Amino acid sequence: PYLYPDHRPTSRNKNSSHVDLARWMEEDPEQHRLYPKVEEAVCYECMLEPGDVLYTPPLWWHHVESCDDSISVLVPFDPLPQEIQHLM
Repeated sequence: PYLYPDHRPTSRNKNSSHVDLARWMEEDPEQHRLYPKVEEAVCYECMLEPGDVLYTPPLWWHHVESCDDSISVLVPFDPLPQEIQHLM
């Protein structure tokens, strides 16, 4: 509930958020006004080095920022039944 899921019928990804998290983290007043509960979310931060892998459990919200040129690959190797729709 803290990340304002996108439940619109037209949404292609129900796991998306209405929050522009990059702007929210930069203290954008509009984002803070529209989405005050983000402050209550638990946040974990990590910096990956070349060759590192980060496991994100199914249905965990995540935000990615690249500090340099990079390539990211999302491999849903353990999808839950409700996630299968995103693999088609």
